Amino acid sequence: MSHWEEIRVLWTAPITKFYTNFVSYIAFLSFFTLAVMWPTCGNLLLDCFVWFWTASIAFENTRVAYEKYCVRFRFDEINETFV
Repeated sequence: MSHWEEIRVLWTAPITKFYTNFVSYIAFLSFFTLAVMWPTCGNLLLDCFVWFWTASIAFENTRVAYEKYCVRFRFDEINETFV
């Protein structure tokens, strides 16, 4: 197995995905807490950073929900054709 294949296997492993997601969410919560604790008109760069990160989480959750809906809809269509 080449070096690049080993890296690909490492980063596509479910446990690696879980821990990466966990660490990034803890980092998000830390930045969010910092942005909320500073008084209003604190750091505009931090506020924008947290806003974009929150938007990307919302878009990702919407995309996953839509894909699950599409898969379920296709599964229902397939069941109707065979019944």
